[in-house]
Amino acid sequence: MKHHKAHNEGFTVVELLVAMTVFVVFFVGAIGVFFGATKNQRFLSERISMNNNAGLVLEQMARELRTGYFGEGQAASLSDCAQSITFTSGQEIDMSGNPVVITYALSGGAITRSSSGGGSGPLTASNVEVKNLCFYSFYSGDSQNPVCYPPRFVISLEIKSKNLNLENPLGAPSSFISTTVSSRILPREIQNASGADPHRCKEI
Repeated sequence: MKHHKAHNEGFTVVELLVAMTVFVVFFVGAIGVFFGATKNQRFLSERISMNNNAGLVLEQMARELRTGYFGEGQAASLSDCAQSITFTSGQEIDMSGNPVVITYALSGGAITRSSSGGGSGPLTASNVEVKNLCFYSFYSGDSQNPVCYPPRFVISLEIKSKNLNLENPLGAPSSFISTTVSSRILPREIQNASGADPHRCKEI
């Protein structure tokens, strides 16, 4: 009677090394994809937060400019890119019953609001860096007789994320936001509250 030796089947050392190498390659690739997706998610979340905050500040400035007007000593013409604007509020009054004078400006990388009624400070969030703030005004009608036409304002912002600047050695990309506002108050309504029409605006 013949006896057959049992053969123990298994993996060789070379096969184990190949399998481990393939596993490590796939594992490292998966880790890279995971960290890349996490970084992109953080980048998008930061950009969305930054743009939302800047959009709210831009909307506040536009809303107050829409109902405000230029009083005595306040420049109504901003032909160049001005980084601040001062106007009289059309809705807010101080404790004495006088209209509040409002100033928006770029200071220390933030948009600030100050008023004669008290209170001032930055409006933009701490993670938002405002690189540039530009106010530009023009009249939509006859430039020779601008009192008959409401002024329009263009407000533009260049913003960056301070958090993304720290993570990226080359610096975070800028976002540009702008809006156009048309005043609801005609200059002649301020200059001539009696209701007369010395500039014959009603005939235009």
